[in-house]
Amino acid sequence: MIRTYHIFTYGFTAIEENIIGKMLPDKKSVLVSTDCFTDLVACSSYAILICTVVIKFQSG
Repeated sequence: MIRTYHIFTYGFTAIEENIIGKMLPDKKSVLVSTDCFTDLVACSSYAILICTVVIKFQSG
């Protein structure tokens, strides 16, 4: 059984996600970019990376 580690990102640009993707800790890691904040809560993940600047602008 191959176990994959989903790493979710939210609010990053394509360039930033490309950099994050190159730095994944394991070959079994999968970078998942989401446009919906609720996806972070609804899905199980190994890690969650959030760009806090985007959250600040959306809430205010």
